[in-house]
Amino acid sequence: MCFIETAEGLETIDLELDDKVKQAYYDILRYFKTSNKLPSLTYLNEDLKQLYRNFIKCYVNELNNIKEGTILTKEQKNLFKIGTIKREIEDRELMLTPLHPINIVYQLHLSDELSEDEMNDDIVKKLSSTYLLPYITVDERKLYIPIEQFNSLEWKYYVDEALPRYKSSRDFVSKLVNEKIEEFVGHFRYLFNMSSNAPIRINLINTGDSKEILQGIFKYYVKQLRAKNKDVLPIDLFIYSNKNITNAFEEVAFNDNIDDLKETYSLDLNVENMSEQDVLDLYREKVHFYSKKTERGIEYAHITFVEMSDNAKTIVSNMDEIPSGIVLNGLISGVPSVFQGDSYRTGFGIKYSNDKTDLMVIASRLNALNTAIGGHHFM
Repeated sequence: MCFIETAEGLETIDLELDDKVKQAYYDILRYFKTSNKLPSLTYLNEDLKQLYRNFIKCYVNELNNIKEGTILTKEQKNLFKIGTIKREIEDRELMLTPLHPINIVYQLHLSDELSEDEMNDDIVKKLSSTYLLPYITVDERKLYIPIEQFNSLEWKYYVDEALPRYKSSRDFVSKLVNEKIEEFVGHFRYLFNMSSNAPIRINLINTGDSKEILQGIFKYYVKQLRAKNKDVLPIDLFIYSNKNITNAFEEVAFNDNIDDLKETYSLDLNVENMSEQDVLDLYREKVHFYSKKTERGIEYAHITFVEMSDNAKTIVSNMDEIPSGIVLNGLISGVPSVFQGDSYRTGFGIKYSNDKTDLMVIASRLNALNTAIGGHHFM
């Protein structure tokens, strides 16, 4: 019911579980074995839906039987391990297969909520169960975080957050920058209606080489140009740092090799009826940047991006005290932050959410189960 991957291959682990949960799960496995299909490539028909629903009913019942304030038994801990692959090689990832309970209930919820409705492509791209479990405790002490991947969306990959290659992963930043610029201009269009030369003022505070900020700004301009918007707004950047670091904006300013820039910064400059040089020239015309020292004070800006210090630690918080990052009853999820006491806390929250659906019951219970696996009482 779960696997461990070593250099010798996959080893199947038979888990101690409630008989009804185990039988319902075996019924699902039998379906895929008999039909010779892969879960991630199989249409969710009525027969499979019924098998999924039967399993979820048994699974939720077992989760609800765990009493608050208790220490977990081995059988209760195993509820989290169903449908997982723990790799003992390379980056030692923890993988949630399409047949992990959170993925099963998510597919059911997705099918029930969407039915035949059409949906915007931008929303479809955000449909994911990843951040319903934003953190996982492995071996009762290591904190694992999800990594975004788009090759097999029904599989979820988690890695040790202490690994240097993932600790510095900032792929989401460019997308965030593009979205925040679009949101600000959309919400406060009147600020720029009087003149197309009125700049968007952006502060960057301790953002290192600002590579992902640069990528986000290029994404914003390219998207505007593809939408036939030739009067794109200029951007004034104020880069605050007490370290003498050459940033990406300086490098682009002095590098005329387009191929080199595209490779170094993963830039897509493809716009209909414009050459890549035209796009780069427009960027250089519109974007102005200024280096500042933080001790001299921070100037007014429309948008500010701040990179927080790495001084973070793992703590336990009540889910009902953290605002929910849930949208569309759990079809889209994010990881909210809330300021409590003298610090920010980030994690899964259910405050202000509808937590009565099977998806939200399993998500909240699994987060509590995960915390308790690390040695805490079940809350």
